[in-house]
Amino acid sequence: MSNKIELRIGNTYTRLPSEEAPWTKSMARTKPEKWAVYADVITGNPDWIQHVTFKFKIKPKMLKCHQPKKIMKKNSKDKVWRFSVCQKTYGDSPGTAHIIIKYWNGFSRIYAHPVSF
Repeated sequence: MSNKIELRIGNTYTRLPSEEAPWTKSMARTKPEKWAVYADVITGNPDWIQHVTFKFKIKPKMLKCHQPKKIMKKNSKDKVWRFSVCQKTYGDSPGTAHIIIKYWNGFSRIYAHPVSF
């Protein structure tokens, strides 16, 4: 069995309707930008990954995902395992996300992904 993991890094974006957008803590404005950043395990065993850290220039500056979710590929019966974080914000994109894959063997790999909306 190969110990190679193939990953796909990406992001999703949805503009929420004003009636669905949550308010900021100060109640000053709504957060209509719903976005997620993900690392999909396309091939290989997702159990080899200890956790995935997502770093941003906006608050929260860092989020971790320890458990992937099974995602079915569109127009296919194939599945991928997705490590992801989701945020609701206002204003500009969070810029470049730095995604750090931490493996159980102590090895780490860093990816940079521009989060675009």
